[in-house]
Amino acid sequence: MKVKESKKAKGHAVKKQEKKEKAGKIPVKDTPSAQEMIDSQFFFASNTSVVTEENYEKGDYSGYFSTTDDDKLIIKKGEEIKSNGVISVKNIRNKMVGDDKAEFTLNAVVRIAKYVADNVDGVSYEIPTDLSGATADNVKILPDEIVLGIALLQANAGVGIDGMPGPSFIKDVMGELTDVTNSATRKKKFMSEESNTSMVNLEGETINIPDFNSNEETLYDFFRDATLTRNGLWSDNENITNITGVRRKLDTTSTKWNDTIAVSWIATENGATVKHAKVFSGTTEPGNLSDNKKLVPQTMMFKLGYHKSRQPALRGHRTLTEKTDGTLLFDVKDGRGLNGHPGGTTGKILGMQSTKLPAGTVSTEEQFKANLIITELFSILSRWGLDTSKTAYTNLKEWKDKKELVFEETEEGKAGVHKDGEEDTSKKIKLTSSKEWIAKYWVVTKNDRESLLKILQNIDADFEKPETYDEMTKDQIKGLITDSHIENIIKRQIEYLPELASVDGKAGGGFLKIVNGEKEKISSLKSKATVDYERVEALFDDFDDNTILTASHETYIKNSIKMQTLKEREAFENKSNTLDNEAVEVDENVGPWSILCQVIFGAEKFYKFMMQVSDKSLESGQRRWYYTMIDLASFNPPAASESTDTGQVEIK
Repeated sequence: MKVKESKKAKGHAVKKQEKKEKAGKIPVKDTPSAQEMIDSQFFFASNTSVVTEENYEKGDYSGYFSTTDDDKLIIKKGEEIKSNGVISVKNIRNKMVGDDKAEFTLNAVVRIAKYVADNVDGVSYEIPTDLSGATADNVKILPDEIVLGIALLQANAGVGIDGMPGPSFIKDVMGELTDVTNSATRKKKFMSEESNTSMVNLEGETINIPDFNSNEETLYDFFRDATLTRNGLWSDNENITNITGVRRKLDTTSTKWNDTIAVSWIATENGATVKHAKVFSGTTEPGNLSDNKKLVPQTMMFKLGYHKSRQPALRGHRTLTEKTDGTLLFDVKDGRGLNGHPGGTTGKILGMQSTKLPAGTVSTEEQFKANLIITELFSILSRWGLDTSKTAYTNLKEWKDKKELVFEETEEGKAGVHKDGEEDTSKKIKLTSSKEWIAKYWVVTKNDRESLLKILQNIDADFEKPETYDEMTKDQIKGLITDSHIENIIKRQIEYLPELASVDGKAGGGFLKIVNGEKEKISSLKSKATVDYERVEALFDDFDDNTILTASHETYIKNSIKMQTLKEREAFENKSNTLDNEAVEVDENVGPWSILCQVIFGAEKFYKFMMQVSDKSLESGQRRWYYTMIDLASFNPPAASESTDTGQVEIK
């Protein structure tokens, strides 16, 4: 193994990777099965490559993998050991990408690996895209030969030889951040992708930002390219899900729900490979930028867990955050409290109480399964906040048992309606009153004759617009509305309105939504409630087979959690704006919903996202999720580009 003539890193410039002969390539073990990953997930087992080569040389230096212990490597000059003792590949990997002791963000490890491959002959590296979302990924992210290459580069540069790249390696070997005198600050700055402005994917093609309402394959390819060019981690393995955040900065200290958080994966459907990418409106920034820390562009890791012990959520690990004074903070575990959870004042979850659910990140398989159960419960219940005075569980149960309304024939100018089987609940509706109300509402109050015409033609296929319709008075238009029209309005209301009190024969704005197909029939909702209720009860039955879940958890979910589903949906209808690239913004301040977290607007949307993130994990073995957060501003087209003497494309 020879050290190439040093190529000083130039910012985050990206070059098209040429395929190289992989001399001295060290093969890795076969990817373990999903069950093997499940069984070993929460233990840091020996994850070292199988070594087939004994030594590598560079000038006076030689690098050896031990013939008796393939975890060990030694750097010698002649017969003299120059490394600081025997270097353990496993220990270096644990310090760089391990769950407990990692000292770098994941993107920083990728940058180091790419640099080693570019500067040490015989070493090759491509960002792995066959990851499993398990600890077995660590060998692919940081192969043995990269660790050996680090040690040889240290020897060649005359710095401490221990296989662990630190601030001096970044400065003296890689030639980056040479003007940053504080070593700890240099190391943390190196972990950020903030200055990475590459718009070229790994195949050397320009990355174009698509509309965010594009087909899922187009979005999948964009998120993949954007992640990899930002030195992030991505998996094309079937049913392994990837998470991407797209930040859209505002020129204010307060933030809105204008960012995009996406989940992407590949599935086999009807024998075909299908790319999926689902996008959600949210925020990657704190609600108050002048007071709160923020996540800087990077690739971090999410694991399943809980937010404030009150709701299932994602827990952030390997995070680099920035304080308002510019100080950078790195956390290998979830102590910083950077979570993924739902938020938003309009449609917020009511009745949540801290400490009612487990705390922190799941750490055992039993805890993992418990979290999946609770997540699915929250996902189902988030669809049933149709009456905010009741818990979501009560709403669901009542909808399952909802009695249909029955129309009674008109007598003496009044139509009757009652609950099925409860004739004593009969309500009488005076037809002339409904006619008067409709004419006044659309002609006087709304001045919208076209909508009234649409309603009349919808409930009466034979209704024809009079030639003088646009000049008619309110009373003249009232004369157009017949008893049959009001009866048909009542019958249509019975199909769509669940409560007897709401049925009144008055076709206003709500009835127009029925005409426009914006409301769901009672029969359809009742059918869905029956299916959802059966699933909820089955999930509660699963509590008996899980040592983590208790009766108190069940009581909390059933008797405390109130969803505001309709208000959340109305926020997207009435408060949303379409941004550049067709992304959707909810025009409401983030406020206290994020002091650092990555938050999706609305419980229904968030738990739909969570199900798409995690519902394949039991079968796939995925236990961690790679999240790459990208600042969209960094994809502004470059003013100019030129080839450097190393063949690297440098963005000016």
